[in-house]
Amino acid sequence: MISVAAVKRKAAVRLDEAITLGDLARASGARLQGDPQTQLKGLSSLANALSDEIAFARSAERREEALASRAGALLVGEDFGDLDRPGLVASDVDAALALLGEFLMARAFPPPAPGVDDTAVVGQGVTMGEGASVGPLAVLEDGVSLGPRARIGAGCFVGRRAEIGPETILHPNVTVGWGCALGARCIVHSGAVIGTDGFGYGKNDDGSYRKVPQLGNVAVADDVEIGACTCIDRATIESTVIESGVKLDNLVHIAHNCRIGRDTAMAALVGIAGSTKIGARSVFGGQAGAIGHITIGEGVSAIAKTGVTRSFGDGVELAGMPARERTKVARELAFLKRAEEIVKDLRDRVRSLEDGTGGLSGAGGAPGKDASRAPKNRRAKKSAKKSAKKSNRRGKGSSRSS
Repeated sequence: MISVAAVKRKAAVRLDEAITLGDLARASGARLQGDPQTQLKGLSSLANALSDEIAFARSAERREEALASRAGALLVGEDFGDLDRPGLVASDVDAALALLGEFLMARAFPPPAPGVDDTAVVGQGVTMGEGASVGPLAVLEDGVSLGPRARIGAGCFVGRRAEIGPETILHPNVTVGWGCALGARCIVHSGAVIGTDGFGYGKNDDGSYRKVPQLGNVAVADDVEIGACTCIDRATIESTVIESGVKLDNLVHIAHNCRIGRDTAMAALVGIAGSTKIGARSVFGGQAGAIGHITIGEGVSAIAKTGVTRSFGDGVELAGMPARERTKVARELAFLKRAEEIVKDLRDRVRSLEDGTGGLSGAGGAPGKDASRAPKNRRAKKSAKKSAKKSNRRGKGSSRSS
């Protein structure tokens, strides 16, 4: 039986050949402390690091844990204090960590050799930039264009006249439909489909549906990352547009004719209906969504499960279904928490009035002086009015008889 600890170790990125701490300092831009020739083979957490790995502590609060770690070197922040072993000191630990990760991944998983695998199928008129590669069993239809150092993984399908930009990576089993275009340095994860037909149908006289051909494409700009099994539908006529720097998590759906603004991020299971426009630098939490044909401004945030059913301007924080400003939702929830107490108090007040025991407050919040007598006085006045009416009727009758 394999232990959990063994599984964790197998999952760690480990290099076959050691690199030096000096190499990591140059890659991360962090300040070196200690022996630059310290030999290291990987990056790990404080709890699981080995003596030939570097571990990291984001804050001085983890100083004690870091000094107790078995790690051969440490990456720490400026406020950490003295190190008891070789290490790297960074003003921004997360930024340095990202650079270290990129450096180690490039060493552990070097790019494939340029060229086309023998099992790949390549159509006529395909062009490949310098250093581009096509993996096993991939299919490139006629007229496909690959930019320099583009990487097409095993089992990918790239449709007729599609364009893949420089240094863009398609992981295994990605589908890019005909006529679609991806810019430079994009990353598309396994199972994603770019350029499937939009959900477009008309109705016949008998109520059945007829398909509306989707003749447009998907245009993805530079530096976009698209998660596993995410689908982006082609436009009906023109383009579904994903602007530069957009980050889409796994299982996101972008419908036809949408436009997603630059540097917008969407977490898993977000769904955006057709022809909706979303401004730059917006953020959608998991399972949030938007109906079609609306415009959402720049810098908008929608927390998880928000349902956007109308257009909003810039910089709004949204929550709830239907979506409204987050502060309003917070007030509504606070009221709901007190609703039971409020209803009980109102029932008690009504009951006390019906029982003739008061319940209304006088000046200063004290019970009214004559509150307990009020029902009795009202009944007496009502009785007096009835008696007066009867007397009047008798008086009138006597006058007529005389």
